[in-house]
Amino acid sequence: MLSVSNLEQEIKRLKHQMNAVILGHYYQDSEIQDVADFVGDSLQLSQEAAAVSAEVIVFCGVLFMAETAKTLNPQKLVLRPDMAAGCSLAAGCPAELFRPVSRATPGSHRCQLYQLQCRSKSA
Repeated sequence: MLSVSNLEQEIKRLKHQMNAVILGHYYQDSEIQDVADFVGDSLQLSQEAAAVSAEVIVFCGVLFMAETAKTLNPQKLVLRPDMAAGCSLAAGCPAELFRPVSRATPGSHRCQLYQLQCRSKSA
């Protein structure tokens, strides 16, 4: 097992090798924030993702954050290290439940949370 120092050095080496940037949400553990290039809220990090020249974006956050980064950077590879990381707000409005409401009220305006997954936003 690598020491914390050696692990941090290996992450830095891989970031350089892959031309990657690491984005860490505020709620991530301090060890992740320590190796992140940017730490912030979900919108701020997605904006940072749009401004960087890195070819790979490692988004230490939940699905909708990585989706937003990919939407803003369709030519870049966006990785999410923890596929199980979830958001209770996004889970509360899945596309399969939102779509029937949307279709039943054509032409109406809807206010959607930024935290929704892309599938729900397009419903």
